[in-house]
Amino acid sequence: MSSITHQRVRPARRPAAMATVAAVLLTLGLINPVAAAPPNNPGSSAAGWLAAQVNTDGVIEGYNPGQADYGMTLQGIIGLAAAGAEGPTARQMLDAVNDDIDTVVAPYGGDDPGRLALATLANVALGEDPTDAGGTDLVARLQATRRTVSPDIGLYGSGDPTYDGAFRQGLALLALASVNNDDPDGEAWLTDQQCDTGSWVAYRADTAVPCPAVDAATFSGPDTNSSAMALMGLATQGVTPDHDAVTWLDGVRTSTGGWPYFGDATEPADASSTGLVLAALRTVTGASDTEGLAALRTFQIPCEAGDPSDVGGLFFQAQEDGSELPDTFSTTQGLWGLGDVAFPVVDAAMADHIETDCPVSCSSPAPHSFTDVAPTDYFNTAVSWLVESEITAGVAPGLYRPNSVVNRGQMAQFLWKAAGSPEPAETYSFTDVASNDFYYTAVSWLVESEITAGVAPGLYRPNSVVNRGQMAQFLWKAAGSPEPAETYSFTDVAPTDYYYTAVSWLVESEITAGVAPGLYGPNRQLTRGQMAQLLWKAACGASA
Repeated sequence: MSSITHQRVRPARRPAAMATVAAVLLTLGLINPVAAAPPNNPGSSAAGWLAAQVNTDGVIEGYNPGQADYGMTLQGIIGLAAAGAEGPTARQMLDAVNDDIDTVVAPYGGDDPGRLALATLANVALGEDPTDAGGTDLVARLQATRRTVSPDIGLYGSGDPTYDGAFRQGLALLALASVNNDDPDGEAWLTDQQCDTGSWVAYRADTAVPCPAVDAATFSGPDTNSSAMALMGLATQGVTPDHDAVTWLDGVRTSTGGWPYFGDATEPADASSTGLVLAALRTVTGASDTEGLAALRTFQIPCEAGDPSDVGGLFFQAQEDGSELPDTFSTTQGLWGLGDVAFPVVDAAMADHIETDCPVSCSSPAPHSFTDVAPTDYFNTAVSWLVESEITAGVAPGLYRPNSVVNRGQMAQFLWKAAGSPEPAETYSFTDVASNDFYYTAVSWLVESEITAGVAPGLYRPNSVVNRGQMAQFLWKAAGSPEPAETYSFTDVAPTDYYYTAVSWLVESEITAGVAPGLYGPNRQLTRGQMAQLLWKAACGASA
């Protein structure tokens, strides 16, 4: 068995439910108020956590402190390259590996094909020549491990393939593809190993016998790790397998959007399997898997972690008691998916260290410096949140003008900035919105996001003052027009009013309770202080 390629982990714990959105999804999901906010930069924050696990010698340590885990170190280099992050640390790791290359690739005396393949991929990922890594030709040594006599002609490695045959073969073919080296015998062996379903088991001693069904209790049947690596190895060699592996992988995706180790969608997903499958799908299809990436991020330690040094790392599976701890295995293989790039990674553009970017705290943002907003004002925290979130800097140095009314142009700008200032795919023409107006892009984004179509054909009316009824409609449309579970009665909001459903949704989402018992005040002009409060409550939900 290859000493480092993957770990067959028994899923002993059930996954916890995915983090639920606390209140409002503003701007088509671009603002997600959740109980535990993940970093805004998942790849670089995971890379930063992993880099912090590298010791002064440039290696990731194993279970025994002070003892190098070269297999994990190699996978970590590739993961950092996929994320394009922590360049100096990745370089230090590669230097450590190449300086002790014989120990790295032959941990038990004989050359290990998994280690040789990973070392090849790590060197290629950082733009180094794998035929001269620490004076060693890794490619030649990998090729020398291929079997040339029966049984299993074409299989890499002399070790027992029972638990990792397909995985190590796919990894070897991926490594050879990184140096444009074709291997028909190796490809034929792996193609023959495929099950009729499109999946792979770890190893089939007799390919005439159908693959067994998944049985997690006996650790048998097709698994996602073998299937993902086999698919990736063949695809990078230009080989299309006989059966559709992509469809099989999609069919065993769990309800959370991720993947379990075994090919059974009822099994709990885990970070490493999800990361490997995402890398394979990205490589084969050329497209990002949005659902899978979102699922992978649920395994990332959030910004509110009790230990700040854990933030960004990935844990294997969610725990019912919330006691997740990051680990190097889940984070290294998770990075293969978080990087969202095709494999093999070749001469990656590597950034230096990037600090973890955590969302602005909803409950305790940095204090603002406006002289016209007092600490006792009900919108004080909201204004601080707006400033720290870079939604506004006020109207002049030291001034926010909380009692000034908000017009439709300003409203567009507030919503657009709250969404992160996304660039619309195209611009939209209104005769009363000029290309040099500060809200020009914001208005186009509002139209593209179907938040508004203007007030009449060709007219947006940017200077018209926004009232509370219109504000309700803007926020509700920005959230995707969700249907409230029930309606709420205000004597000044009739069922026939266009903002009737929006107001009910605002109340249900605890964004507002109205201006007085039984009164919403839909025709009251909206002030900048009120705008701050409503945006803050909408974005932060229960945290506000």
